[in-house]
Amino acid sequence: AFLNQDKDEQALKKFRAARDTYTRAIIMLESIAPSPDKQGHFDRSSRDGIFNNGGKPFLPTRQLLGREAGTLLSNRAASTLMVIQIEEAKERFKDVSGKFTPDMLWKYRQKIQECIDDCMRARKADTTYMKPILRQAKCHERLADFTAACACYTTVVSSSKASEKEKEEARVELEHAKRLKVISEVTYLTEARRALRKVPINDRESFPRNELLIKSAITDATDIENRATHMPLDIRQLVACLKINALIICGQYKEALETLESFEFFDSLFPMSQKELKSKISPPRGFETEDDMVVRENIVEMTLFRIVVHYGLGDVENLERFAMQTNGFTGDLGSKTTQDRNGSDRIKFTMLDTFNEIRPDAGSIFAVLKDQHEARMRGNSAFSSGKYDEAEKQYTKCIAASNSSLSQQFVSAILCNRAAARMGAQKYIDAMLDCGRAIILDPTRAKAYSRRAAIFSHLRLFDKALEDLTMYEKTADANSDIKQKNDAKSRSKELKAVEIRLEQQYGESAPIHARAILGFSDDSSTKSLSDGDVTKAFKKLSLRAHADKVFHPNELPSHFVAGNEEMLKLFTEDANRVFNHLNVAKDALKTSSDRRSHEASEYQWDSQVSVQRRRASSSSNSAGSRYAGRHFAGEYSYSRADSYAYEESAHYRSASSSSRGGRGASSSGRHRRHRRV
Repeated sequence: AFLNQDKDEQALKKFRAARDTYTRAIIMLESIAPSPDKQGHFDRSSRDGIFNNGGKPFLPTRQLLGREAGTLLSNRAASTLMVIQIEEAKERFKDVSGKFTPDMLWKYRQKIQECIDDCMRARKADTTYMKPILRQAKCHERLADFTAACACYTTVVSSSKASEKEKEEARVELEHAKRLKVISEVTYLTEARRALRKVPINDRESFPRNELLIKSAITDATDIENRATHMPLDIRQLVACLKINALIICGQYKEALETLESFEFFDSLFPMSQKELKSKISPPRGFETEDDMVVRENIVEMTLFRIVVHYGLGDVENLERFAMQTNGFTGDLGSKTTQDRNGSDRIKFTMLDTFNEIRPDAGSIFAVLKDQHEARMRGNSAFSSGKYDEAEKQYTKCIAASNSSLSQQFVSAILCNRAAARMGAQKYIDAMLDCGRAIILDPTRAKAYSRRAAIFSHLRLFDKALEDLTMYEKTADANSDIKQKNDAKSRSKELKAVEIRLEQQYGESAPIHARAILGFSDDSSTKSLSDGDVTKAFKKLSLRAHADKVFHPNELPSHFVAGNEEMLKLFTEDANRVFNHLNVAKDALKTSSDRRSHEASEYQWDSQVSVQRRRASSSSNSAGSRYAGRHFAGEYSYSRADSYAYEESAHYRSASSSSRGGRGASSSGRHRRHRRV
């Protein structure tokens, strides 16, 4: 990888200059080298330049002889290889997608072939010179011609003119080349891929039985890619299919996606127009040739891989795009044409039928994915309409439909959806639990940290909110999401400027929002609560937040922790932390005197926050206007691409006002009464 552009540019200039210098020297040698006669023989006694046969010129194919000529030709091949390496890296860096296109492959294969020609000429110039033979073998390996590479290494090993160091190097490389020759054959790659297709994806039970096959496939494919950097297109497709199959079975979805996106021909069938689709999967002729059928099979398999990888990564945006193109993962892929003596029949085939031909477990995967997609879309529709209870119900159905660990990160995304719906319904403990579950299932889920920080801030747990905002910023930075990173910084700054500063100034934590924690309305007054109401609310929520209830079917499927003691421990610890917040809230509202004392503490805290905010606003108008435009307690804009983002809602703005110096209508009334008195 060439990352330092300035150094790369300097190195490229040096290697190009070296190549040009070697070329000029070779041209000078060719001008005085003997030229062949009509019969192709060389007259060494002739020194008359081009006109060496009665004044009649011949083609400038001249025989360069001697170690000097061999060295120049070999060095030009070496400098050309370095130029190819840097130019290729720069060309892929300039491309936004960074893909290795077929045109690039063909261009650089031609240049490598020129290096092979130079090495062969160097070998003819001096048969005792071993370095061009070794360089020629490396060039053959880049082109995946391991048979020719083995021949070159064998020549060095058996040569009496080679040094012991050159022979030892050739022996080691010969063993590698022999192995790569076997595993790069089309027959071997096809059989290995066929065997991997029978192994279920991300199945813990079948993995130990097929571990050797899976690891061997990844190792073989990686070795071929490292050596045969410019292998032919058909070999590259087979190697990539083999590697991606093995990576998906292991659950290494990020690595599989990198391989999928590394070459242009891995573009899936969707999204495409119907005209492009038909032309890509069906050739404009009566019969499909064998090569066309192989290409179509590879394209369909890559489409299957791409959908499964995005599903495994929990990439709901790309899954929604695929669903729109395929009518909810049930639409037609296209059609295939067959001909017989009576004419032609056009046979339609669905995506699921085609995928079942490639992988036997594709049917069960897409059946679950279809149900989850439908439930998620119904949840999104209800959420956008403000029907938070219905949205929570649909997201729960989506989560409950999961039947394997393949959907772990997808379920993490849906848990973020459900957390947003529960925040809208003012079910803060349930939303907090969902955020914790989402983080455990996918620690890179930045939205989960963001939402839980908003919940903590609304419940006046500001130290917890600051911790989550810090993790939100780190995760966004790791995901290269600048927008989320800036959002985390801004919210952290605002939190430190008011709430954290007040806690440090008075040396005590803010009173928690006990009513919201126990599930009472944000606008309710503690005077309307009885001891029985508090006890009943606590018992109801404790049944949901207790560690023994973590894997209730409606909350989270238990198969995610089957045989995973570490993950089970994380879920239990998170549930215990949430349960502790419940206990604190219950103790704060346990008796009527406790409720009066807690309400007075809340009133005093709200007054101090209001004063602090007014001071901050007067000292910095820009900062005050920026804060006024942000509802810190957790409002987000809803979009189709980010369907689980929290939407602005009037009742949630009033709910969040208590953590910003107000307590809704009743709190405002108390402020007015206080001023009148």
